[in-house]
Amino acid sequence: MVVPLYNCLPLTQAMLASLQATLPAGLDHEIILIDDGSTDGTRDWLASSAPLRSPPYRVLLNERNLGFAAGNNRASAVARGELLILLNNDLVLLPGWLEPMLAAHAQLGASAGLIGNVQLDARTGLVDHAGLDLTPNAKPVHVRALPSRLSRCFQPVRPMPAVTGACLLVARNLWQSLGGFDEGYVNGGEDIDLCYRARAAGRTNAVALRSVIRHHVSSS
Repeated sequence: MVVPLYNCLPLTQAMLASLQATLPAGLDHEIILIDDGSTDGTRDWLASSAPLRSPPYRVLLNERNLGFAAGNNRASAVARGELLILLNNDLVLLPGWLEPMLAAHAQLGASAGLIGNVQLDARTGLVDHAGLDLTPNAKPVHVRALPSRLSRCFQPVRPMPAVTGACLLVARNLWQSLGGFDEGYVNGGEDIDLCYRARAAGRTNAVALRSVIRHHVSSS
């Protein structure tokens, strides 16, 4: 799991607490925290927090702010797991969020691309993200309408053109073959670009509709 950090220390601490509380028992995992030049005390906290100095945590520090794409790329390059899970530090992870994403990836098998989930605005509780699509004039927009509850029961995996990089799952070998995020994008668009490159490679991106989290949208 890769968590890029840039300031917002209280949100980071709350996010990691929710992550620790919701990971399935017995899951073999690592949590790579990469700080992108924080100036709010995050670096002092990373240095002084004893739990962060031992597994499953690994801490990386960028000498200067490199941006979202580069931070994720650097951390993912040292990841050892078969699956990468990218997580923003302004999420609130709810019980049962991970298992449906793993199940969606397994269901799609060799055709699996990037797997996202349903994200609720942490302030309002309204759906903020259930996939990304393009308008007729090629503008990317968040899909905020969900299928009926009955439909979600029978079809819990919904193929979508793209998903947000705030919370996504991707096989590490696919990430590597695609070259990760294009660092030409500056804090926006790199996730959509990666999803469309996965589609061009014959992969199916999808939203795990039974995975629900909260997101402090645009807070980090």
